[in-house]
Amino acid sequence: MRTRDPFLMAALLLLLLLPSPAAGQERETPLPPGIRRQLDILFRTIAGGTPKDADQAVEELRRLGRPVMQELLAVLQDPTKPRLQRACAQLLGELGEPAAIEPLIAALPTADEATQLEMAIALCRLGSGSGVTRLIDLLAGDDPLMRLRAISQLHRFTHQRFGFRFNGDADSRAAAILTWKRWWEQHRGNFRPVSGIRPDPARTPQEPVRRGRGNGR
Repeated sequence: MRTRDPFLMAALLLLLLLPSPAAGQERETPLPPGIRRQLDILFRTIAGGTPKDADQAVEELRRLGRPVMQELLAVLQDPTKPRLQRACAQLLGELGEPAAIEPLIAALPTADEATQLEMAIALCRLGSGSGVTRLIDLLAGDDPLMRLRAISQLHRFTHQRFGFRFNGDADSRAAAILTWKRWWEQHRGNFRPVSGIRPDPARTPQEPVRRGRGNGR
């Protein structure tokens, strides 16, 4: 993927000059066809390209930011392209736009576990308690790596662990999950990502970390 193609760079510059719609509003001016085609190329590259090309395409979308939020929300709903779903969830979490909360919640049930994790992280970054709820659910999964990632993100956003060990025996994990659920029932209404959140080690160094807005949804 040639990310420095002159036509692509010109198209991206034009897109950045378009007015961004307010949260929850439709864009009054549709994307020019040339820019729409370039976005489609980026989406296809993320969904099925090599890891290197996909990473470059994600970086291009990251540079575009809020002007393409509606397009990110649209492709977020397609569970047949999990790589693209995960990238869109990550980018929406970075944007810090509350309008992304409901679409992320709506996309959760049909996503695979790895994609659910990315959506949960995005929801936590946006201040939505639904992200914590899903991370707690992922603690009960069969994949030890997924359990490790889920407890790492829970600790990142809440500074709590409650003795959960991703490689512990089933009984100890179940007891810790029960503690998590009881604690969350008492605290979800006041959820805010804790101050001083450290960057996710799985993210690229360029990714900003934002504090979310309090939202118990």
